[in-house]
Order: sequence, then C-alpha cells, then structure tokens
Amino acid sequence: MLYRVLGAASSHHWYQLTWIDWITVGGFPLALVGLYVTWRQARNAANSAKAAQDAIIATERTIQSKQLMVLIPQLRWTVIELESAIIDRDRKGARRQLDSWRWQAGNIQGILTAADPEEIEILQGLQQSVSLARVAGSALMDEQSPLFSRCSKARTSIVAVCDELNTWLGKNSTEAI
Repeated sequence: MLYRVLGAASSHHWYQLTWIDWITVGGFPLALVGLYVTWRQARNAANSAKAAQDAIIATERTIQSKQLMVLIPQLRWTVIELESAIIDRDRKGARRQLDSWRWQAGNIQGILTAADPEEIEILQGLQQSVSLARVAGSALMDEQSPLFSRCSKARTSIVAVCDELNTWLGKNSTEAI
C-alpha cells in the first residue's frame, strides 16, 4: 500500500492522493510513534519490576535482621540457664538447655545463612556448638558421668559463639543487613 502511495506520488501530484493514501502516509509515522511509546512503557515496567524486587529483598533482610535481634538475646538467656544448671548439678536442666540451644541455634543459623551468608565464622561456630550440645546432651543420659566434664566442651563452644553473635548484633542493631 505504501509503495502504491509513493508510486502515486512520483507520477502524480500530492493533491491527487486519495484519502486512503493520506491515511496510509500518516499511519506510518503514527506506527513509529506507537512503537516508541510501547518500548518506553515496557522499559518503565521493567524498571518498576526491578525496583519492586529490590524493595522485597530489602524488606526480607530487614525482617531477618529484626528476627535475629530478638533470637540472639534468647540464646544468651539459654547460656545463663545452662551455666546455672551446671553449677547446681541439675542434669535435667542442663539437658533441657542444651536442647533449647540446639533448636534456637539451628533457627538462627538458618536465618543468618539467608540474611548474611558471608558470616562464615559465626555459622561454623553455630554448627559446631549444635553438634557439641547434641553430644553433651546424649552423654548426660548416663547418670554416672560427671556433669561438668560432659558439658564443658559444649559450654565453651556455646559461650564463644554467643559472644560472636553479640558482636554481630551490636554491629547490625541500627540497620538492616
């Protein structure tokens, strides 16, 4: 159709074009404008989607950080209760606190892995403390074994990782990860 219009324009004068020919000639630039508008809208939609994705990631990190800020002090409380149980020679209390540590530390490990996977030392310390707490808890099943010696490695690991988590908490307490 455009070829016909251009061909007609070369052999005839512009005022001899029919209204259909004029619509065709005018439609071509409009089609280009439409393509440009479509391209801009698609680009804006992609930018909006990227901004929304960034906002979701920032929100997730803030939630993870706030969860850790609640859970880490609970771990400290568990350490204090474990030490009290060891001092009081309370096997059941010590086992209960070791189990509590394992559960809470595993939860924190999962959140910290998602929130800040670069904290390798803390994550390894958490894993080691969970393993030692499991071993100590199993050893406390034997009523004849000495309480302090069965819990000492786990307690040392737990206190060390708790100190690292407290440092992490201080570093990250005012902002999201």
